[in-house]
Amino acid sequence: MTGPGVESARINEIDNLAGDYVIERDRRIVQLAKEIEAKRKLIEALHRNAAKISVPQSDGTVLLVYRYDETTITLAPGKEKLKVANSEHSDDD
Repeated sequence: MTGPGVESARINEIDNLAGDYVIERDRRIVQLAKEIEAKRKLIEALHRNAAKISVPQSDGTVLLVYRYDETTITLAPGKEKLKVANSEHSDDD
């Protein structure tokens, strides 16, 4: 049997773009793993230094807040939420 939807079509443009996509996807996956590890290490360091950077809140929770240069790092309790922000750009994780 032949015809649209039955046999495999070979379209070089799509093959090439799909190959490009796979390369970029794989790079992103590798970079994401590195980001996750860096985030884990940062959270662990915040916990190790909690006594120096704890900021009690009116609701009884305690934030961990660390500032350097133009960057503020905040770790909220519960399902921990890490926020790293600076005066020019904000990046929530």
